[in-house]
Amino acid sequence: LARPSMSLYLDMDLLYEARPDLQMLAPFIKHLGIKLDVLLRNKVSVWQCMVSLCGWIGEGEINSFIALVLYAVFALILPVADMALIVFASVADLRSGSAPSSRAASRALALSAKVRKLEMLDVSIMGSFVVVLTLASMREKGVIVEACSGAMTLLAAEFCHYAAAWVAEGSHRHGPGDGDAPPGTEQGKAEVRHMELDCEKGSTSAPSPMKDVSAAV
Repeated sequence: LARPSMSLYLDMDLLYEARPDLQMLAPFIKHLGIKLDVLLRNKVSVWQCMVSLCGWIGEGEINSFIALVLYAVFALILPVADMALIVFASVADLRSGSAPSSRAASRALALSAKVRKLEMLDVSIMGSFVVVLTLASMREKGVIVEACSGAMTLLAAEFCHYAAAWVAEGSHRHGPGDGDAPPGTEQGKAEVRHMELDCEKGSTSAPSPMKDVSAAV
């Protein structure tokens, strides 16, 4: 979150090349010691974005409050909550394989699927790349907007997020379920004992062929 996600800076050479009429002002700007390329150079991270939104909210901007809610809640908090649900479901599946653990994992994964539909981190990342591509035409005029390492890190994190969800759902779907427990567990032992008792009852209640023959004689 602290890594820069986007950067904006001014390339003076490209600016003078696109606007030759400004070239005559270059000595005057240099004489005053004004470095426009330094003044207009800025890198923004997710953390800096939220801090700036909080400052603007303090100045009474309602739009900044809406933006903070959308970004902090839907783009940051919900993905973290979804990962927590995925980890909980995975741990529950790795336990003894009992029915209560399986039901808890199923509920957690069902809630995770709903949360994943609401979270907007992937939308935020895509939006930053769209802005960079849209403003690429400004490069000819000396205004350069680029995506930084923070955006790539968030994109990798989102890929890991979806991969973890896919693995957790697949292992839960194909793992022990539908009332079947591993043989080494207490529930598995109880099921084996129940099957043995059913076999014993079946063998005692079945009619004997010798008795039928003797009755016929």
